[in-house]
Amino acid sequence: MSEAAEASGAGAGRSRWLKLFSSAVIDQALLSAANFLVGLLLIRNCSDEDYGHYVLGFTALLLLTGLQGAYIGGPLAVLAPRQSPERKRQMLASLYQQSGRWTGRIALGLALLCGLLGVGGLLSPELATLGAVYCAVGAFALQREYLRTGLMIYERPQAVLRADLVYVALLLAGVAASALTTRPAAPWAFAAMAFAALAGGLLARRELARSPGLHGEELTGLWRELAPLGGWAMAGWLVYWSFSQGYNYVVAGTLDLVAVAALNAVRLLLMPANLMVTGIKQLLLPMAARWHQSLGLDPMLRRLLAFAAVVMALSLIYFGLLWLLRDWVFAVLLKKQFADRDQMLLLWMLMFLLSGVRDLLMTALLVREQFRSMTGLSTVAAVLSLLTCWLGTQHYGAAGAILGLVLGEAINLVGVLGLILRERRLPANPA
Repeated sequence: MSEAAEASGAGAGRSRWLKLFSSAVIDQALLSAANFLVGLLLIRNCSDEDYGHYVLGFTALLLLTGLQGAYIGGPLAVLAPRQSPERKRQMLASLYQQSGRWTGRIALGLALLCGLLGVGGLLSPELATLGAVYCAVGAFALQREYLRTGLMIYERPQAVLRADLVYVALLLAGVAASALTTRPAAPWAFAAMAFAALAGGLLARRELARSPGLHGEELTGLWRELAPLGGWAMAGWLVYWSFSQGYNYVVAGTLDLVAVAALNAVRLLLMPANLMVTGIKQLLLPMAARWHQSLGLDPMLRRLLAFAAVVMALSLIYFGLLWLLRDWVFAVLLKKQFADRDQMLLLWMLMFLLSGVRDLLMTALLVREQFRSMTGLSTVAAVLSLLTCWLGTQHYGAAGAILGLVLGEAINLVGVLGLILRERRLPANPA
């Protein structure tokens, strides 16, 4: 091949990567803006207690979608690129059909149970309705997240973006209506989320059904094939969630829902940086698996480090602007003032910087299938984090809870770096 042809091919490859990552970043910016506006609508128009209830429900939803992503999404993104095109398609279609059946049956059963408990007087009509609505939210959100993962595996972030545009439009319209017209607003906000997830999922399904297709005979044994990776990944996510989101329940039990609302109102301002990392990581995982397979460990690590450096720089720019404008943000944008506001904001900034770098570098360990090591690391971090969170709330109030998260992320980052150094000393993947 001539030098000109090689240069042309390299230029086309860089252009394609730029297009893929641009779409992923735009998509996550869209989701970040939507989540920010949802939180803002509820914070500005609802009581702190109502917003606290929404936070606890949304946190539980993150647990559900994260467990699915850990057991199915992550391992599938690692294993699928190694398969033939037809088997790759069959894996994606079979897991969609099988997981959808189980999710639908469980959600319907729990929704009917909520209805029966309401009719029997064991639950108030409000709680029974909220429970049934939440079952729908869980089912539709799980389906949508799986389909988004499938599109990302096929490196089609533009299709994900189109589906997410529909999701965001319906979500914002529904939450705005509930926040401005109903009290309490949290149940209706979840109903809007369920409808938006259903619509966005249907559009994503149409994209995958068109190409590569979601039909054909189902493969058997896929769940066992995913188990060696997914089991440890799911345990790791459960442990990680316990300290990355479990602080809400510690604060709710130790202090009150008002403190939960204060913590998450300040945290909401940092979500654009967090969601940028999430979007890049979704697309980065299958690409890193391909880099590792074709180039090796060290070239993959150099590319991951470059991404981490860019993300840290962008985050620092955003955090600096937010700090300079913080008085206006709290007085005009949130229309809220909280005790220890500045301390909470600085601690959240530190936590998100640590978690962003750790999240991207951890991609190398996912590709190397080091799920057991990551689970052990997350367990140690979670125990120390929750203990620090509980002690911090006792002595420093809501701001003290963030100290536990900072400690947990610092332990995780140091541990991830140590595991990567260990992998570099090995001649091949020992898993």
